[in-house]
Amino acid sequence: MALAIKIARSGTGITAYMLQAGSIKIQHTRSPIVVPMPGTSPILFDLGQWKLSITVSGTTQFTGHNENDGSIPIADRDDLELIADPTATTPWHNKTITLTDDTNSGATAYTVKIAGLTLEKQDVKDYYSFTLAMVGYLN
Repeated sequence: MALAIKIARSGTGITAYMLQAGSIKIQHTRSPIVVPMPGTSPILFDLGQWKLSITVSGTTQFTGHNENDGSIPIADRDDLELIADPTATTPWHNKTITLTDDTNSGATAYTVKIAGLTLEKQDVKDYYSFTLAMVGYLN
C-alpha cells in the first residue's frame, strides 16, 4: 500500500505534489559537542539541539504521466527533479517546504528543506525509484 505523502511550498506555480511513497524514514538525533581532554574523559556540551532527517522513498513514472490525487498532481520524475533543482525558475530548494503524512487520520506535518534526490531507472519501462532526503524540524 502506498503512503499518502504531500509535499507543499509557498509561492507561485504548482505548490503541492503527492508522492507515490513506499516508505518514509523519520530520524530525530541529538548531537552534543564533544571536547576531547588529554588524559581524562571528554567533556560533553549538550546545547539541547535536535536534528530532524526525513527520507521518502518510492516509485514514480517518467515525465508527462501526472495523475491527480483529488486536486493535487502526483509527482513524476521531472517534477521530482524540479523540486530538487536549485536553478529552477520556480525554486523549491530555497523555500520552506511542508511535508505531510496523510496516511493515517492524524496527519503529521514537518517543516523541511530539500537535502538531496536520487533517481534510479527501473527495469519496468518508464518507471524510476526515488529517494528524497530532507532536513528540518517538527511543527
